[in-house]
Amino acid sequence: MNLDADTNNDVYNESCLEIIRDNCEFHCVCFQNDTKHQSMKTRFDTLGLNLHIYEGVPHTDPRIIATDSRQISPVIQRLWSVTYGHLDMIQFFLNSGKQFGIFCEDDIVINRTLPMNLPHIMSECTEMGTECLLLGYMKTYKVEGWMSGHETIRAFPERPYTYHAYPKDQWGVHLYMLSRNGAKKILDTYAYSSSYADTNINDQTRPFSPDWTITKCPGLQRALISPMFACEDGRDSYDHYAHDGQYNFHMETFRYNYVPDLFI
Repeated sequence: MNLDADTNNDVYNESCLEIIRDNCEFHCVCFQNDTKHQSMKTRFDTLGLNLHIYEGVPHTDPRIIATDSRQISPVIQRLWSVTYGHLDMIQFFLNSGKQFGIFCEDDIVINRTLPMNLPHIMSECTEMGTECLLLGYMKTYKVEGWMSGHETIRAFPERPYTYHAYPKDQWGVHLYMLSRNGAKKILDTYAYSSSYADTNINDQTRPFSPDWTITKCPGLQRALISPMFACEDGRDSYDHYAHDGQYNFHMETFRYNYVPDLFI
C-alpha cells in the first residue's frame, strides 16, 4: 500500500478516530489570521480530527517585550512570538493528560491518510521510544535510509512509511508529534523559566526557533517519517518571507511534496 493509494475511498473509520481521540490532541498556532484559522479548522474537520487553534503570543507579551536591559529587534520579536506559541501549545497538551500531542503551523496541507495511519504511528513510536516525530518538514527530496544523517531507525514492512534519523541541519516543523516525555524535555529546556532565549539572544547558532531549535532538544529521542504527512500549502507570497532563500525553499518544498487529491 502507498500513501497515495485509494484516495477516492474512506481513509479512516470510527475505530481509528476513537483511538486517536483517546490518546492524542491536535494543536495549531495561528496569529491574527482569520483566513488561515478557518482553512486549518476545515482541513482537520474533514478528517474527523478535533483541532485546537491557539491565537498565539503578541509581541507585547512579558516574555518578549523589549526593556531597558533587553533590546529585541522586530524580527526577533516575531520569531520569539512563534516559538513561545509552540511552547504554550506543548504545555496545553501536557495539561490534557493525553499520551501524544500533535502540533502544526497554519500554512500546511494534510495527507488525508493520516487518521488511518496514526494509530499505528502512535503504537510504533511507543515501541521505539520515540519522543519527537517529524510528520511534516522542509525537504525537496524523498528521505532514504542510505542518506547520511537519515539512517533508517526502524522499518515496519507492512507499513507505507519508514522511520529515519534526522541531522542537526533539518529544518521545519510543519507537523510534529510529541510524547509526554518529549514535551517535558522541551519545556524544561526552552520555557521562559529556563532563560534559554535571553541567554542565547546573541548566539546565531542557537536561534530561539521552532523550525530549528525545539526539535533538536538535547536528549530528545527523535525521528522523522517518510513519506511525510504534511507539507507547505504554497499560498504565502514573497512578502510573507521577505527573503529569496526562504521563499524559494518553501515553494520548492511545496512543489516537490504536494500531491493533488492526497493532500487537503
